[in-house]
Amino acid sequence: MTRSAFLLNVARISARRACQYRRFSLHSYPNMERQEYSEDLVNCLKGYFDCPSFSDVTIRAQVKDFYAHRLVLASQSAFFADALHKLDETPSSPSSKIAEPETPTGVPVLDLTKESSLVVEGVLFFLYNADYEDGSPAQTPEIMGFNLLMSAAADKYSIPSLKECALAKLDTAAREFWDTCCFLKALRHAFKKDSPAHNLDRAVLTLVAVDHVAELMEKTEFVELLRGNHQFQVEFEDAVAENERTAQDWSPCMYCNRRHDPSECAHIWSG
Repeated sequence: MTRSAFLLNVARISARRACQYRRFSLHSYPNMERQEYSEDLVNCLKGYFDCPSFSDVTIRAQVKDFYAHRLVLASQSAFFADALHKLDETPSSPSSKIAEPETPTGVPVLDLTKESSLVVEGVLFFLYNADYEDGSPAQTPEIMGFNLLMSAAADKYSIPSLKECALAKLDTAAREFWDTCCFLKALRHAFKKDSPAHNLDRAVLTLVAVDHVAELMEKTEFVELLRGNHQFQVEFEDAVAENERTAQDWSPCMYCNRRHDPSECAHIWSG
């Protein structure tokens, strides 16, 4: 299984259906198909992030308000399209769960104070920039947790392109920091019973763990997590089995004699 395989590879069906993996295209995720963002369009929108010019709605987060533009939000997010429609129909009142009193300039307010301010800012930033900031390139292991939050936000706010972006960032971060306690923390979060993590989030982390199975099985914390979380154990074992079946399709590598994609062999890049 190659490092780029998570975009076109296995995702979990269900533990109640024999927990079998299947080939899975990220673009088969509901509504995931999309055209690439026009660079010119993105460059035009960037300047309007949290900008009062032409702002016709205010997004209220826990620590600050954000200037926003209905067309930008509603055109990319079914959640915002529905919320803005309800905002127009709902009288502003203290008891309203969606609408709040207008700002002094008369712009209506959409209340998202129950959401993390960092997540709200990340979602809005993405809608104007087709990307979000997670600390790159000066990354730290903690960005795995933030990328999981952004992936969950993509599901919550119905933004397929954000989902794709968050999964790619999660995969990159997990492969960079798999040998840290933050990777184990990300696994625990993704496999909690009440976790908002999607099957694809778990598949990304599981595939990274499989790529480093020998090293991780030497870690007491990883083994304890594996034994203590039935869902992770099932998915991990299935992914290992799938990886072994896939490896049999390769001839022995000329560099290390292992069966895998030769282009992924560390010996090529080790001088």
